[in-house]
Amino acid sequence: MWIAQGFIKLYNEKKCPEDVGDEYFMDLLWRSFFQEVRKDKLGNISKFKIHDLMHDLAIKVMGSESTTIYSKEKDIDEKTRHVSFGHILYSSSKIPISLYKARRIRTFLLPCQPEYNDINCSAYSVIIESFKFIRLLDLHNMGIETIPSSIKKLKHLRYLDLSKNKDIEMLPNSIVKLYNLQTLKLSRCRNLQELPKDINKLVNLRFLDIDFCWTLSRFVMSKGMIDSVPRSNSGLKELGRLNELRGNPSIENLKHGKDAALECKDANLKEKRLDSLYLKWVEENINETGAGYDDMSLEALQPHLNLKALSLVQYGGVRFPHWFMSLTNLVQFELNSCKKCQYLPPLDQLPSLKIIDLDGLDCLEHISNSERDNSDSLFYPSLDKLDSWGCPNLKGWWRGSRDSLPSFPRLSDLRIWYCPQLTSFPLFPYLDLRLTLRDCSLNLKQSLERMMINNKTSSGNLPMMLYIFQDTLANSTC
Repeated sequence: MWIAQGFIKLYNEKKCPEDVGDEYFMDLLWRSFFQEVRKDKLGNISKFKIHDLMHDLAIKVMGSESTTIYSKEKDIDEKTRHVSFGHILYSSSKIPISLYKARRIRTFLLPCQPEYNDINCSAYSVIIESFKFIRLLDLHNMGIETIPSSIKKLKHLRYLDLSKNKDIEMLPNSIVKLYNLQTLKLSRCRNLQELPKDINKLVNLRFLDIDFCWTLSRFVMSKGMIDSVPRSNSGLKELGRLNELRGNPSIENLKHGKDAALECKDANLKEKRLDSLYLKWVEENINETGAGYDDMSLEALQPHLNLKALSLVQYGGVRFPHWFMSLTNLVQFELNSCKKCQYLPPLDQLPSLKIIDLDGLDCLEHISNSERDNSDSLFYPSLDKLDSWGCPNLKGWWRGSRDSLPSFPRLSDLRIWYCPQLTSFPLFPYLDLRLTLRDCSLNLKQSLERMMINNKTSSGNLPMMLYIFQDTLANSTC
């Protein structure tokens, strides 16, 4: 929103508006303008508060430039630029007549509309027709079924929120004429079938939110219709042109083969400042040649250095690309059904890594490919949660035996399922949230039980949730 209004001033050409805006926010937080910050699992600030007195002061400083409308009788100054509604806007008749004098309004923020009511489309149609200088338009949860093609008239629009309008099935093609659009929010538009084919014309689009759009939350490769999911006809070239794109895209149905490896270069992901990236290959048998092409595909799909979460599903390669260790901001790493993966990259060298999720790695024998992890730094300094599921050949953390085991300094949540050959594991003296073992070797179970007893003796703490299941073949649980 700050970027859309032009509040962010770039003092360094090498910095992007999001980074400068973050500096603004942190400065205001340091000055107690914002308070009680909460973060999500990736460390992003998700919620915060502003004190009532500070809020009232900000409103006073803004004067007539900003206003909140609680009734249609409110008198609006023609110099007003930012408008929010404190009541449900059922129809255009609820809009104060004096508002139409404020022709240069930049912001329209509407309240959350009740989904079970039939909202008259005249409200948003009138807004689109009457206020040509809008930069920020919030139409979320208004029960909208169709977006008028006249939206193309909002030439200055930079931020458009259409989220939670579950009845929208299509967007008008005219929306691609909003050349200044930076943010498009479509999350929870559950019936939305596809995006306009020329969406790559939105050259300034920085953030596209399509979470919980059941047919759109993924960028799916190849032509045709499979499982009722629309496929892109333009391949990764369409994604490649959107260099200002931000957010959490998924790329699915990636192929195994030479042509697929060449096409992956078109995505140009390293120019896009993404928070997370989900990559899924098609499920099929892969020979050694195909695995080599998957290595090339992943190499070509290099993300931006600021990436915080990476998921690889059904990746058929056996190696990890050279760029992996440059992801020093990576917080979450997931490998799922990567059947040929024999070893992992040196994850201990990623200082921000908090979550590791390993699932269905048939060929994985050791977490670390070396005899010893990086001894020059703290052992997995940030790791908080580790899940290992369905790794039938996983034997231990390292190749070879060790005289002493390092300790996880922060691990609090550990789950190991269906790893019958796993016999050794690093120490976890600070585990205090959950330990789950199921269908693991008896040696590992006894080793970890002794470790838990030592933890209890030294710290007086046990995990809040402790689940230890014997091998199901033994038909016994505890």
